[in-house]
Amino acid sequence: MNFLWFFDMIDPCLKIGSRSCTDRRDGREGRTMAKSKFSPPLEEVLNLLDEAVIGLGPHGAIVAWNQAAEQFYGLSLTEAMGKPLADTLAVEDCLLTTAQVLQEAERSNRWRGEAVHRVADGRRAWVEWVVKRVQRPEEKAVHFLSFARNISEWKIAEERARQHQQQIIQADKMLALGTLVSGVAHEINNPNNFIMLNTPILQEAWESMRPILDRHAEEEGDFLVGGLDYSEMRDTIPLLFSGVVEGAKRIKRIVGDLKNFARTDASGMDHEVDVNAGVQSALTLVSNLVKKASRNFKVEFADDLPPVRGNTQRLQQVIINLLQNACQALERQDQAIEIRTAFDAKAGEVKIIVRDEGVGIPPEAMPHLFDPFYTTRRERGGTGLGLSVASSIVQEHGGRLEFQSTPKRGTTVTLSLPAKPPAGRG
Repeated sequence: MNFLWFFDMIDPCLKIGSRSCTDRRDGREGRTMAKSKFSPPLEEVLNLLDEAVIGLGPHGAIVAWNQAAEQFYGLSLTEAMGKPLADTLAVEDCLLTTAQVLQEAERSNRWRGEAVHRVADGRRAWVEWVVKRVQRPEEKAVHFLSFARNISEWKIAEERARQHQQQIIQADKMLALGTLVSGVAHEINNPNNFIMLNTPILQEAWESMRPILDRHAEEEGDFLVGGLDYSEMRDTIPLLFSGVVEGAKRIKRIVGDLKNFARTDASGMDHEVDVNAGVQSALTLVSNLVKKASRNFKVEFADDLPPVRGNTQRLQQVIINLLQNACQALERQDQAIEIRTAFDAKAGEVKIIVRDEGVGIPPEAMPHLFDPFYTTRRERGGTGLGLSVASSIVQEHGGRLEFQSTPKRGTTVTLSLPAKPPAGRG
């Protein structure tokens, strides 16, 4: 709603700043008066409004203060009268300072914008803020009328809509990623299959050839194979073949895990999830990142871990995010990262614990960890969506994320998930 019409309507009624209302004996406007300097008819009208209305003298001192302003800012008329507006209102997230707002209103007749005002009980509120220049024809002094309407609920709704839009965009990106990964995985798997199929044949051929080559070496002496002595290559070649096979299997496993992670799973949240296997798959995808971040990485899997009910791909997304955060928190490669699984039989919960020896989380950031778009690493490309999305996924699984952190010493994150009851018990 546009409130500028309001000022135009009341212009003829404005009486603030008249000589009969201003005490200038000590050079300070209104310091000896605790009475609002609106004209009586106007004061009655303004006290009916839900919006905070403040009258200001030529130098920005408060000379009028309606009842809504008292309630909104938590200051009585007596406490506010005569004080500079800049000292009374703690203004944040505004393009201009309070002094600049008054200068702009004096120059352009009125100024309008949005800002955060510190209100009663130290809270912060978004306001639509309009400041009107007021000058009666018979006076040289310029006064101002400040009007603040609380728009916090609207701003919250606007932010939620923006977050929802960002989530839709992120979902579209993940869908596109899934399509891309499927195509790339196919192109990788085809040549990798040749390696996996042909290498065992070459291994068998080598084993068949080795007795012949051994006899030749005994009769004719050592000879070169690939530029190296046969006596050395005889034991090295089998190891090379084994390395090729293991490498091909690793490629297949990574591609499979990547396809599973990027796949859009329409089957919902009712799978029986092996947490240890899920952690292992997630580690496969981030192993290179972990190796670059730390030379002191430890994994510990609990034995006989009961399954949980949920979605494997979504839980892997959470684990990957926690590991990425742990890697990004480290300052040196000798600092440790640890991930382990455990079962709390008393609580009936499966736990995944990720611990790092990184920079830790500032205490003031702890309440905002799950807020969308909140990040302490924005200058390094952080979006603030990772933990927000992770928290939503964990809540979908009926679990919880808990953080313990000491600045400069590290962070421990505990992901707790309800274990699936044994068969016959629910």
